[in-house]
Amino acid sequence: MSETAPIIEEDFSAYAADAGPTPAQSENILASITNVVEEALQAQADVAVAEEVLRNAQERFRVLTERALPELMDNAKQDALTTLPISIDGKELRYDLTRGETLRASIPPANIGAAKMWLTANNADSIVKRELKLQFGKGEDQKAAEAVDILKKAGFEPDEKMSVHPQTLAATLREMIENGVEVPMQLLGAHVMAWVKIKPAKERRPRARGR
Repeated sequence: MSETAPIIEEDFSAYAADAGPTPAQSENILASITNVVEEALQAQADVAVAEEVLRNAQERFRVLTERALPELMDNAKQDALTTLPISIDGKELRYDLTRGETLRASIPPANIGAAKMWLTANNADSIVKRELKLQFGKGEDQKAAEAVDILKKAGFEPDEKMSVHPQTLAATLREMIENGVEVPMQLLGAHVMAWVKIKPAKERRPRARGR
C-alpha cells in the first residue's frame, strides 16, 4: 500500500497585490473618479457660461459700433472725431473715432437661381461655386468619375448645389457699383453696413515755445 503524499499548505499572501484592490480601495478610487467627473462637469458648465457671455458681448459691441455710433456721428455730421477723456483702469484716455461703410452680401438660398442668372448676364458667373452630390453603390467608382452629362445619360441624377462666397460676392458687387452697374441689392442679399472704428488717440505733446 502506497503512502499518502503530504499536504503542502502554500502562503498566497505574496500574490495579494495581483488579486485587485480591496473593497475599501475600490471605494476610494470610485470617490476620486466621481470628484474628477464633478470638476469636469463644472468646467463644462463654466465654458457654456463663458461662451454665452462672449456671444452677448460680441453682439453688444456690434450693435454699438455698427448702429449706435454711426447714427450719432451722422447726427453730428462727422466722419472722424476724438472723444472726451474716458476713465480706463484709472487712466484718463481719449479715443479717435472713424466712421466708414462696407458692402456686405449673402445670397438667400431661395434667390440663388435668379442670382446666378443675373451674375451670368453681367459676366460674373465665375464666382458661383457648384457642388455635385451623387449616391453610388458598391463597385461604381468608375461611374462616379464620369462627367455630369455622362452620369445623367447613365441614369444618375446629381444633386447640384450652387453657392457664392459672401466676401467674394461683396468684392465683386463693390467693383460693379464703382463701374456704374445697377446692382439688385435685395436679390443678392446685399446691404451697406456702417461702422465706427475705435482706437486710442495719439498723445498730444505740448509745443515747445520758441526762444
